[in-house]
Amino acid sequence: MADTTAAVPAAEEIWRLQMTLSEGLSLAEPDVPTAAAAGSAAGADAAAGDDGTKKKKYKWATSLDTAFKFNFETARQRPGLGDIAWDDSIKGVQRSQSGAEGVFFVDTDKGALVVKGSKTIASEVFASMLAYKLRIYLPRSRILPTESVEGAAMLERLKKLDPSGRVATNLHDLHYVLLKEYAGGQNLNQLQYEDASRIFGLCQTLHENGRKRLGELGALLALDLLMNNCDRLPLVWENQGNAGNVMLGLRDGQVISIDSQIICIDPAKHPENLAAYLAKVDALLCALVAKPDTEDSRMHTVRKVIMQNTDYDVGEDGSVTMQRGLLAVVASTAASPDASSSLAEESRHWLSTLRDFEPALVGVEQINVDFLDRTWAIFQKHAAAAARVIAGAPAAATGQEGR
Repeated sequence: MADTTAAVPAAEEIWRLQMTLSEGLSLAEPDVPTAAAAGSAAGADAAAGDDGTKKKKYKWATSLDTAFKFNFETARQRPGLGDIAWDDSIKGVQRSQSGAEGVFFVDTDKGALVVKGSKTIASEVFASMLAYKLRIYLPRSRILPTESVEGAAMLERLKKLDPSGRVATNLHDLHYVLLKEYAGGQNLNQLQYEDASRIFGLCQTLHENGRKRLGELGALLALDLLMNNCDRLPLVWENQGNAGNVMLGLRDGQVISIDSQIICIDPAKHPENLAAYLAKVDALLCALVAKPDTEDSRMHTVRKVIMQNTDYDVGEDGSVTMQRGLLAVVASTAASPDASSSLAEESRHWLSTLRDFEPALVGVEQINVDFLDRTWAIFQKHAAAAARVIAGAPAAATGQEGR
């Protein structure tokens, strides 16, 4: 039977767009459980005793003590989010102890997924499509209207499996939730020195995998620059960021973005603030294309935050590797003559579809594609010079594009 809920067609179109844009992007998962998994999300979500066993919540056993426990060590990503049967194939649900919006880990007979009650759902989905456009991996997410046939089945099943009542408490009054791919890993702010050494190499001596991962982190910083996402690492922003919004995959430390958002500065309402931000982005890119193999002071700040969170120093070589990862994304914006008009058209289609939801998605009115046009233009200004850097041309050949 067809679902006549008004928001369903828009949700289906957004899902189709995400699947098209993200084709070829995937998470490298470990073949077998790894020791690092025990220190990943499980570390934040489990209160273990000295012997490693789960502490009881109460002196006497209760239904909460015998309830389902999500196994972060063995959980693997469910292949696909479009064909979920909310029936006995759903084995259990556990709420994350971190975050205020209500994040639930769900185990199914085909693997794990995440249900999130997001208050910034429009911004998150828009950011993910921009990331896919730039070939940056983020866990895919599908908007599910809770008043749809599937949404009602999802809530009914999860409530039945949740003796704590948190599903009902956190999700009952939301018009929409996000179904997200599960990505097992360690948040950067929880990464131990030993694991950092395994992923990147001995301190300040990067191995091949370490260079690849820091290049991915640089690419993620480029995405943040485009979106003015200050809630991750303090590249051009005057804060300490939130290193918890970077995750490193369990298999080989693949960089995974958590809670990406676009934070627009309205050109009409705040022209001075926008000009100041664009000047910061422009100055950074000017410096990087001019001296790509010299650690920039702003990237040094990112290096310091990584060290403060992990006790591991990626060194100047690590900073330069991140700089080159960032410049690779900048260079990609000049991949074709119509790249600018293509993004302008696509981003407006994304926003138009996000506005088609009824009731409206929370935060959709805060997305301003004119802002994205401005930051994209700065990237394109430096794209040719960045491409020459990536191709190995000498710095003197970078011309005036980076000035």
